Amino acid sequence: MIVVVGGTGRLGQELVRLFKKDKKTVASIARGQNEEADHNILCNLSDGREVESAARELEAIGEPLEAIVNAAGFYHSAPLGKITDEEAQLNFAVHVKAPMLLISNLIERIKKDGTDIVNVSSIATINGSTDAPAYGASKWALRGFSSDLRKTLKDYPSRVITFYPAAFDPEDKNQMNTGDVAGLIKHVLGLPKGMEASEIILDHKSNR
Repeated sequence: MIVVVGGTGRLGQELVRLFKKDKKTVASIARGQNEEADHNILCNLSDGREVESAARELEAIGEPLEAIVNAAGFYHSAPLGKITDEEAQLNFAVHVKAPMLLISNLIERIKKDGTDIVNVSSIATINGSTDAPAYGASKWALRGFSSDLRKTLKDYPSRVITFYPAAFDPEDKNQMNTGDVAGLIKHVLGLPKGMEASEIILDHKSNR
C-alpha cells in the first residue's frame, strides 16, 4: 500500500492518480476525501493527536506499507515583520510535526515492511526564502528529520528520499508541472531497492 499524506493537495492528487494507474492500493491522509484513493483517513495534520490516530487507522488496514509520501504543504508569503505565532506554528506542525509523529508511530511497521519514505521539502532550504521564512525554516527542519531517519533505517531495506522542488503549478508555464514532479517521485520509488536517491533537487529551467 502507498500512503500519500496530503492526498487532496495538488501534488497529492497527482500522486494518488499515478499510483492507482499503476494498480497500487493507495491510502490518502488529508482533511477531505480523495475519491480515487482506496482508503481515506481524514486528518487535520496540524493536530498531533489526529496524526497519531491516523497512524493507528493505517495499522488497522493491515496491508504491507510499500511507501509513505509526505506531500502535504502549507505556503503563505509572510516576510519577517509580518510572521504571526499562528503561521509559525502551522508551518512547523504540517511540515515537521505531522511527518515526524506519523513515522514515529509506525516505525516498527516501517522496519518490518521495508517501507520507503519520501519527504517533500522545498528548494527554499537550498536557496533560502525572504518572502516566506517560516515556510523555508520548517522545510529545512524536515530536511534534518530526513537525515536522522536515514541513519535510523540504514540497516533496513527502507529508503529515505528527500525532494527539494521549486514551485510547481499545473497551469503556470513559468513553474514546473505538478504532474511531472509527481511522475519523478513515482519513478524514483520504482528504482531497484538497492538504490537510494537520498536527496533530489528540482529547479525550474526555461525551455525557451
